[in-house]
Amino acid sequence: SAYQMCAGHIHGKWCQASIDEAIGSALTRSASGSVPRLRRRHLSPQLKRLLTMGMYSAHLHRWLEHFDAAQMRILWLEHFKSEPFECMDAVQRFLGLPPHDYRASATRNEKGLWVIGKSKSSSERWDKTPPSPEVNATLHQFYAPWQRTLAELLRAHNLSLLPARPIPG
Repeated sequence: SAYQMCAGHIHGKWCQASIDEAIGSALTRSASGSVPRLRRRHLSPQLKRLLTMGMYSAHLHRWLEHFDAAQMRILWLEHFKSEPFECMDAVQRFLGLPPHDYRASATRNEKGLWVIGKSKSSSERWDKTPPSPEVNATLHQFYAPWQRTLAELLRAHNLSLLPARPIPG
């Protein structure tokens, strides 16, 4: 996760808490238990930035105000992890590049992911403690409205690089 990456790279500066503690302090629910909201007061700028990075629809909407939709496509990490060569073929076609056989130079790393060159997914870089099921559910609820808007934008502007594949969710 982005939080774990930050914890690994900025260890000791601002994210010394576990992901459960950090999210618990950053998000709040109303008494009715509705969608979690950011606690704007007492929220560190770094944690606020980390949480707003995942609001992809807001970023995409802003980009669409400045760039033609024909100039961009969205590639989901889930698709890239499961079918990296299909994704790279689609990227090459979209960019008008000549085909390259990435499979010929790729190897699998210790996690089973395809890599070219040195793997960047070292497990030693950060703590891999996953969020608790409760915090994971809270994060999914927090991002759900943003994900719905993102799916609508992708469909409305035909922005998915692999349109035949379902939008992860």
